[in-house]
Amino acid sequence: RRIDFRQVPLLIEGEHPDTAAALRLLASELSDSVYEVSEQQRAQLHLAAVFACNFTNHMYAIAQELLAEKGLPPQLIGPLISETAAKALGSPSAAAVQTGPARRGDRQTQQKHLGLLEGHPQLQELYQKISTEIWETSKKI
Repeated sequence: RRIDFRQVPLLIEGEHPDTAAALRLLASELSDSVYEVSEQQRAQLHLAAVFACNFTNHMYAIAQELLAEKGLPPQLIGPLISETAAKALGSPSAAAVQTGPARRGDRQTQQKHLGLLEGHPQLQELYQKISTEIWETSKKI
């Protein structure tokens, strides 16, 4: 895929002020978004990226598998994924735009979903854990 590198945030870290300044200058030639961060902040960003990207992509894969099990094309979920991502990215708080049965506390729908996951005990457990996390987060908003 082609990436507009001007849009890619670059993180710089320099122990000496002159080093940091040189890195900032070079990075600003490549990107419009340059941040000076610490090693700990960089590690935190990586952790956040794993949740936001790697785990989310895995959820997409699970969704595609569940659709395939019932003979449904994977592209059916595409528009919803796009809208959900746009809504989350367009809001100051992704938690504030969370929807779904867990957010609503809709136990009847959650039980139905767990039934549909019969034969997938790991997915049932994952569904329950994430639903609980969504519910707990929604109570803090």
